[in-house]
Amino acid sequence: MASAALEWTSQDGVKYVSGLLANVGVPSILWGEYLLNVYGIPSIIGGIDFVVPDHKMPLAVATLKSSGLHPCPDLDACTVSGDSSPFPVPAFHMHIPGSEVDVSLRLHSETLWFIPPPNSPSSSKGEMAAKPNPHYLEASSPELPPWRHGRGHGAFSSSGSPVLVPRGHVLLEAFIRLASAFRDEYCGYFLNMVTYMSEYPFNDGLVDINRLSGPCRSFWDKREQGKLTVRQLMDNLQHNLGDDMDSRRKSSK
Repeated sequence: MASAALEWTSQDGVKYVSGLLANVGVPSILWGEYLLNVYGIPSIIGGIDFVVPDHKMPLAVATLKSSGLHPCPDLDACTVSGDSSPFPVPAFHMHIPGSEVDVSLRLHSETLWFIPPPNSPSSSKGEMAAKPNPHYLEASSPELPPWRHGRGHGAFSSSGSPVLVPRGHVLLEAFIRLASAFRDEYCGYFLNMVTYMSEYPFNDGLVDINRLSGPCRSFWDKREQGKLTVRQLMDNLQHNLGDDMDSRRKSSK
């Protein structure tokens, strides 16, 4: 499909990219600002991110290169890959023609290393509903919120290629663990994401905090109590997570 005929930033555009990856056997998980909108978190869409298994990254990159997207003109100056990026740099990204919006690919080992990636792409509508997964669900799931004014687009329609997203508790756990893993560089960004999860999906009843791991549940509870400083919260979190950063590195091998 020619890029000129596709609204890349629309729901159909996200389904199109997910479908391209699925067609070559690459399972992908929606991530980033677009995912926030699915969960009803108001966010300007500056990019469309997907998490893919590490060993599938070369195939995913080759697929994007043949998709009609444009190569990044300047990796050092780009807000996605340059030093000014507010979040970890993706493994690969390209740009939507005529737009500053990017489509990025992120390594599973740098994003969701604490859970396994999907074994295979979700290839049929309702597949996740028929075989519930403890970590992921389809973006069209009724478990996700509907469109609400000022609250993002919510759940996708059931038409088109399936798009997988992390469950609410997985997304919250990811942000907490990422705040620890990237404490020196991007801690503030990920703690802001935890705040958004608290203000929106959690208050909407979309996050089961009882499914958080022990260290992350402890962090959440102490954060909600508001008795510790951010430094104390992070020190406790890193102590309780132990070798979490080592497991992150090992999962990429």
